[in-house]
Amino acid sequence: MCMSVFGDSPGAGTGPSSGSSTGGDYPTFNAYGLRITLGTSGPIQEAGISELAASATEADLQQQRLDIANINRTRYWEPGVGGLNIVGGQHKESATFAIYSPTDSTHEKYNYSKCYGKDSGVGQDGNSNIFAWQIYKSGDTSSRPMDSKYQFNQDLHDAIWGIGDYATADLTAQDLKAKFESSTGMNALNKFKEIFAFDKYSITRLNTFSWNTSENMSWAGTGAYEQAYWSQLGHIATCWMLVFAIMDTGNADYWYADALGKMMKWRADGYSADLMPVIVIESTSGLIFTGGTRGTYYTMATVPIITQQVYKNNSPEEFYANWSNLGLTDPQDDIRPAICKISKGAGPANHTISSMIRQGLQGYATGGTWVNMGYRGTSDTSVPYRNYNMLMQAIEKTRLDGWTVAYAYYMKTPPDPGDPDDPGEPGADALGSFTWRLNPNGKIDKTPDETLSATSTITNLNISQNGYNKNNYNDWDIYVHKDTVDKNRIRINVYRVSEDLQKDVPANTWDRNSVLKSGNAVPTSPPFVSITDGTIYGIPVITQLQSGEPSRDLTDAELLEILNTGTGLSYSEVISGQLDPGMKVTYAVTVEVDIGSKNKWYHFSNEQAEWVEYRSEPGVYTYTSDDPDGWAEIKCGYFDSTQYSEPFEAMAGLPTTENLYFVSGGQEFVAQIKYEYTEDKEAIRTFEQQYSQTQCEGYYYSTKAHSGSNELISDVEGKDF
Repeated sequence: MCMSVFGDSPGAGTGPSSGSSTGGDYPTFNAYGLRITLGTSGPIQEAGISELAASATEADLQQQRLDIANINRTRYWEPGVGGLNIVGGQHKESATFAIYSPTDSTHEKYNYSKCYGKDSGVGQDGNSNIFAWQIYKSGDTSSRPMDSKYQFNQDLHDAIWGIGDYATADLTAQDLKAKFESSTGMNALNKFKEIFAFDKYSITRLNTFSWNTSENMSWAGTGAYEQAYWSQLGHIATCWMLVFAIMDTGNADYWYADALGKMMKWRADGYSADLMPVIVIESTSGLIFTGGTRGTYYTMATVPIITQQVYKNNSPEEFYANWSNLGLTDPQDDIRPAICKISKGAGPANHTISSMIRQGLQGYATGGTWVNMGYRGTSDTSVPYRNYNMLMQAIEKTRLDGWTVAYAYYMKTPPDPGDPDDPGEPGADALGSFTWRLNPNGKIDKTPDETLSATSTITNLNISQNGYNKNNYNDWDIYVHKDTVDKNRIRINVYRVSEDLQKDVPANTWDRNSVLKSGNAVPTSPPFVSITDGTIYGIPVITQLQSGEPSRDLTDAELLEILNTGTGLSYSEVISGQLDPGMKVTYAVTVEVDIGSKNKWYHFSNEQAEWVEYRSEPGVYTYTSDDPDGWAEIKCGYFDSTQYSEPFEAMAGLPTTENLYFVSGGQEFVAQIKYEYTEDKEAIRTFEQQYSQTQCEGYYYSTKAHSGSNELISDVEGKDF
């Protein structure tokens, strides 16, 4: 909701006159009120306003606030459907109907979400919004009120952020509302009646309550990000309370269905900027649309609906679209030129009809020109032609009468990014994660070696959060800038646990937590492991870092560069020792960041424990003929089932008129032999190999079967196969 530092709503509110007016058969001040709905942030996107970066300054916040406020100079912000109607005036009990749809004046509803407002509201301060305090997760309690009702409420927080939904949106809303009331002791409708009253200070109270004002908010932090973050928390709480307040009126559920739908969608998207609802507060007048007598049949209507009723040739959508479509290319400080365009040169049918608009806006359009009636409201005589009951102004000290809007800064703010003052434990659901590989890994047979000296490398250590791992770099961008302290650190630890293997006994299996608990962190080494330089290489910005040592202080930009491009990091050391039968080394890695260099380390999540196992049987040798021979030839002669002959050597390249044929063949067997050299042993080893006959493609086959004993038959004449 957007004004000074926090982005207060740019509008203003003033009270209606309770006196009589000159002329008009149906004076609108007999019943007046406010219609509060949830619109969308679509106009922000259409205006080309970009999300604020996490590194935004207070000047950036101020500029965005002006840019969004100025949208109201180019259009009437389209409200939502249904909503909350706060009604006042001497004939408020006769305000029987209200407009349900913002685009259809015939869509008036009985038994609407009505409550009676007060002539003056109740002042609010930063502690009034107990709801927002309870969903703010912070380890820093220095600014939090001491009363227990202001403490963080995990159950309420989880419900608001979408943990544990029910089958339908209605059931979810009922559960959220029950948790809200139970934990805060608040009643949403009563709070809205305190905030929105028929005086000049409704918007001021709204800004303060929803944490969107710089007044009395010293506890909200000093940095631009912190201000925007608090603004979003307050807006989330206030939007949900609007849903609850509409439910509190006890009327048909369709009056809150639109607001609930927008909130459920926003919640499901992690409260993203693009789906942020905008609170639209509209002035309403009690009009007699059809039949009835004065004071007995009022419909609470807004400026676009009143205009449609008066001129009959237009649609409310023309207010909600950009006014450049009407030919108003310059920003406006008055809604009346838009009404002149929308009325298309027509005038009210008669004096009675014109009263619908002239008593609220001090005049009417006719022939494409605005006719001022010269009315002045007694509640604010310093402003010429001040309206009687159009309580809201889109921008303060303008004549953009009839509405205003409230919103948070248009900025991606993760509602629960993890708390830099509350470091996570290894394996916790951290904001960041990482992956890595071990090279070599798995079981490796080193037979017949007696000793080992092999490099072991942690490779492809990937800590990037942009396109990898949690893929939430934008959240990190905000998170790192959040504390406004431009220094941070990073630390990477390599842990190892080793074991001396026993012959024919399987090695132990180690999970990550066991390695972290029982292993040795670099620079300490377990048996068989020797560190080289203990350095992790390939780190963006700083190039390298000693394992287990914090980095130097990194600026926000430097840490974010590491989290953006940090892939391919590596660490190497040597595994060595006697192989009889071998050894196994299991690795685990931790990655931590210290936001603000407060010596409070926040762990990235990872579940890996990778291992390499070396075994050997000294004196045992293996042989595998893994390179079989093969051949192919063009021959001259005959090769079929009746004869075989080769009178000439065709491969010599001589011209021939004789028959030629193609033959090919090769080694059909791959031998794999494992043997042990033993001295001074009396043993006879007999090897026998047998090959059966094989019919060839050319119908010729050997009639011989070859066998042997006490020797290896390693070759047989090719033509026999």
